[in-house]
Amino acid sequence: EARRLRAYDAAVELLERAERVAGGDLDPAERMDLLFALAEARFGAGDSAGQEAELTRIRHLAEQAGDRRRWIEAATGYGGRILQPWKVYGDYDADLVAELTELAADATLEPPARARVLACLALQTYYQPGLDPAERDRWSAEAVRLARQENDATLLGRVLFARYYALLDPDSVHARLAAGEEMARAGLEAGDDELRTIGLTCQGGTLLELCRVREALDVLAEAERLIGRTRMPYLRIMLGWLRLGVLVQRGDLEAAESLLAATVAEQRATSMWGAQSTTVGATYQIALMRLRLGAADSARPPEDISHEQLGLFNSDAYAHYLVVSGRLEEARRLLGPWERQPPIPRTFVHLFWLVVRCEVWAALGDRRACADLYEAAAPYADRMGIAGLSMLMWPVSRSLAQLAEALGDTEAAQRHAGHAERVERELAHPHR
Repeated sequence: EARRLRAYDAAVELLERAERVAGGDLDPAERMDLLFALAEARFGAGDSAGQEAELTRIRHLAEQAGDRRRWIEAATGYGGRILQPWKVYGDYDADLVAELTELAADATLEPPARARVLACLALQTYYQPGLDPAERDRWSAEAVRLARQENDATLLGRVLFARYYALLDPDSVHARLAAGEEMARAGLEAGDDELRTIGLTCQGGTLLELCRVREALDVLAEAERLIGRTRMPYLRIMLGWLRLGVLVQRGDLEAAESLLAATVAEQRATSMWGAQSTTVGATYQIALMRLRLGAADSARPPEDISHEQLGLFNSDAYAHYLVVSGRLEEARRLLGPWERQPPIPRTFVHLFWLVVRCEVWAALGDRRACADLYEAAAPYADRMGIAGLSMLMWPVSRSLAQLAEALGDTEAAQRHAGHAERVERELAHPHR
């Protein structure tokens, strides 16, 4: 009853007590069903790591009991209705992927189970080294095709979000937009506010990435109106990070700082990964705007990100602070030669770090770096520097204008600057 009323904290407490009291008297199927309920309650209460632990326990119990149905349900249940709420960056479960791959090859799977397996395979291989992104595209597209045939909005929503997440790379933006639009539409048709809000949030973030600012802000405003009906902390956190970037770009730093404090507090109250890295980035966004507005005394440099892979870009972040502060020689000494810079991964962080790096090297005036970066950024001239559903920076065209200026191409610099100015005007005054 507590779960039905979405009193998830109370449900967790009651279900934990039930497991302690009755756990030894339950047969394997009953024990797994109790753990499924506990996993759902933990996720609803904001404990995605706790949900993962319960589902992993169920996988092992189901394997021991030879219970294939419950094994599939557990293996494909991570993340509930919002799969992968900020999964640890770079994390990859090779054993789970191997099991899902074996299941996907089983021709006897029923269509709903196959849809879940393929969607989760696409999701769980997001960080798999060497995997062609086209495989994730193929698996998730087939999962969506199967789910559409089942007339089940919950299943369709799960696999669409899996597809959205699996395609968080710089070259799949239009497929992601289509997934977000279909999620929102399916939620509306089913009267499912949670699914609709998930879809609107994904759709709005992707429209921002495409620099379709007015459309994006209208969609995100609708998501914000619906968010109170969902009682899902992950959605509020995602929407909070997106809205914060918009406020910073408008120069409304007081509102941005207030939203930053609220969103950080909400994320830290969950076990959703990424609070440290996103807080560092968002805090620097505000400091950077203060720097650009000439308030250098109140702008602190970015903190280091404590993560093996993301930490590779701490030097880029600090060099950016030095460049914007006018300390070019310090930035040059910090970074060293262009040839030694680590490649930017083609994950959801790609466009974020690309625009940062472009501004740094354009200011340093290294022609080789500027030429290489211009070539890398040119395919994304109509896009925004953004990290997935958070960390909205500035149009890639602004960075291209800076690079073109450094390379002496005045015509290209003016063309890109014109695009960037239009986008930034729309962010500042969306309905003029």
